Amino acid sequence: MSDQLNFPEQHQANLDELRILNPPQKKTGYIALSKEQDGLWHQSTALPTHMLYDEEYLPGLKQWVESTFNENSYFCINDFYRPGSTYSPEAKDGHIVDPITGRFLLRPKREKDWLKNLNANYVDLDYYKLNLTKGAVVGQIIDATEAGKIPMPTLLRDSGRGLWIVWALDNCRAFEPKRELWRATQRRLHEIFNQLGSDPKSLDIVRNTRLLGSLNTKSNTRVSMMLLADNNGNLPRYKLKSLADQIGVVFGKQKRVKNPNAKPENVAKGIKGQSARWVHEEARFWELVAIRGNIPQGIRNASILVCGAILKHRYYGSALTAELASAAKRLFEAFETKDGYTLEPLPKTKRLPDGKKLDSVTTQLHSAAKMKHDAEGNLERIPHHQIANYLEITPVESAQLQERTGRAAWPPSSIYDQPVKLPNQRDKKRLRQAYMKQNWSLVSNLDNLQLAELLGERGLQCDQSTAQRDRKAVAKQIANESGQARIAFTDPAAPQETKGAVS
Repeated sequence: MSDQLNFPEQHQANLDELRILNPPQKKTGYIALSKEQDGLWHQSTALPTHMLYDEEYLPGLKQWVESTFNENSYFCINDFYRPGSTYSPEAKDGHIVDPITGRFLLRPKREKDWLKNLNANYVDLDYYKLNLTKGAVVGQIIDATEAGKIPMPTLLRDSGRGLWIVWALDNCRAFEPKRELWRATQRRLHEIFNQLGSDPKSLDIVRNTRLLGSLNTKSNTRVSMMLLADNNGNLPRYKLKSLADQIGVVFGKQKRVKNPNAKPENVAKGIKGQSARWVHEEARFWELVAIRGNIPQGIRNASILVCGAILKHRYYGSALTAELASAAKRLFEAFETKDGYTLEPLPKTKRLPDGKKLDSVTTQLHSAAKMKHDAEGNLERIPHHQIANYLEITPVESAQLQERTGRAAWPPSSIYDQPVKLPNQRDKKRLRQAYMKQNWSLVSNLDNLQLAELLGERGLQCDQSTAQRDRKAVAKQIANESGQARIAFTDPAAPQETKGAVS
């Protein structure tokens, strides 16, 4: 790794980072470029990745990017199968034509269903919120890399207020199994860098980030980038599975080891329900840790107990021993504070020189994973309400667990009221339409894509067609309430249609 660790000064928006994330041998996709204008997001242009290496068009493309995306400009790190259906105003103004189709570039279609390539895993560190300095954070990243604690990043980028760490992926198509592994890798990276201010919003698979060299008007600085290379001068690039393995991601269908002590009658019946339960319980536990960002000091012991109680039903024999070692390390790393705990096994609780107790995560986890039976000889199982009370799960956390896992969640602790009810589709529709009605003067002048993006920013996510239907319904409500004729609203982005009142 180079001894020169600095962020080269940038003077204008450029394509350098896009070329790193989209090497020439990769299959062509579309990069979603966007801008922030007057407080609103504007999806600008879908840039075909093959244009990044077209020597005939590249000079003109560079000049257009420099002039068009000079400030508050963004791109989506992962790219897409296809663009949208309307021409990009910026591309038309700049006469930017796709050399393959011979037509002006189109606006992007930044939707998860249209993802084509997963170009990188990343974390966004809002270190300034923790009163840390950029130099201190970069130093910790470099130290962790050289100590082998994390894989070497491909690049670090200073976005003006925060710091991004990016691991470029090698030819990773966005098929669903890969997406799930990518998400699990993102969650694990967030856990690792939580103490440096990792932003949970950066887990999004269609996340936007500021374009290299563009001006961040909030900090009045330009986005800069530091490349990290190995001893041969090559930028690190990873297979997704390799990156996931190096940071300890456990993913996929884990084959349950047969229990040698199982009763013959139960083996004959095949108790599938209980076997599946512990797979989901393990996923819920680590998802809760990810939601919280750490394990609070007051429930460290309870977290070890619950984790062990789950794992003892999930694995057996040597598989359980290996999993306990991995889980102990993850628990210890997730502790809000490590005071009073060590990862090393201890035969019994020790006393430090100042008289304080020193407990072992490994020893306590092994103790919690020991098989225990009730008075009737049945294996004890920890119920959901007991897990909720041990971990002090809040109503909001219970609702988040249900939303993020797609399954029935652990209930809130008994110290709280009933869990927060997640809004169903009808509730979400009412909320969207109520917002539109309240802000009609704004939403009536947006096209369908802009409206869907505005709703998403307000936590009312929907696609363009849903936004269009809701807006028509609101227009009808307003017309009926005012006694006017029915309003036939059309998308401003569709010039062939006429917008106005229909008698």
